[in-house]
Amino acid sequence: MISTKNFFPIDPKKDLNSQRLAHAISLVFHPLLLPTLFLGVLFFTTPLEVIALSSSLKWPFLGIVFIMTFVFPVCITAIVLLSRKAQQPIKTKPGEVSGHLIEEFYEAFPEERKENTGIDLQMQTIQERKIVFALVSVVYIIATFLFDARTYEIVPILTIALEGITISLLVLTVITFFWKISAHSVAIGGVLGIFFALSSKVGNGALMYHIVGTVILCGIVMTSRLYLDAHKPAQIVVGFIVGFIINFLTILLFL
Repeated sequence: MISTKNFFPIDPKKDLNSQRLAHAISLVFHPLLLPTLFLGVLFFTTPLEVIALSSSLKWPFLGIVFIMTFVFPVCITAIVLLSRKAQQPIKTKPGEVSGHLIEEFYEAFPEERKENTGIDLQMQTIQERKIVFALVSVVYIIATFLFDARTYEIVPILTIALEGITISLLVLTVITFFWKISAHSVAIGGVLGIFFALSSKVGNGALMYHIVGTVILCGIVMTSRLYLDAHKPAQIVVGFIVGFIINFLTILLFL
């Protein structure tokens, strides 16, 4: 059984509606959705000097990006997290499972000593984050190579932006092996970095509103993650800096 609390854990000490809003913001601007949202904004709201792409090609490109950067990674993440449930001991009626087997399991995995109801789809441990980020990185690398081979001459900004996003994900994965860092901050910081780099390339204040809107969005997303106690302030700030610098430099140097 999958309940809403598996997706949106609630802290009884905090306001319920505020937590729901913070969870909604975290979901809408999820790191795996941001590449599609960013490219959609780039395709349909920026002037021609930023990206000159035929209208007939915009939706197909956006659909491919959505499948490669969201659908496939989400499926992989779900498989990893659902497999955790299969590895846990099955609770049955008293006497049906030997007590020492359960105790041995909880001695090996003390973090699992809790009421085990439904299917938990939260990445609770650093080990799960490592596995998920590593697998998703592989998908992004494949997507980047595919776009590099097929679309660079048509829309170079798409392939270079994907390269920056993929590098950000790889750095995030490496850091995760040593320290928990905010993937939301890396992603939204990366979007801001790309807009700043594009603005410096194009000039004329063509992306001023995009930059201002993204700065506001950065504050909203990072505040939401802090409010939900998903990360400490240092993890939020470092994630933002990593995402911003990598994507800013990628666009500035290679576009």
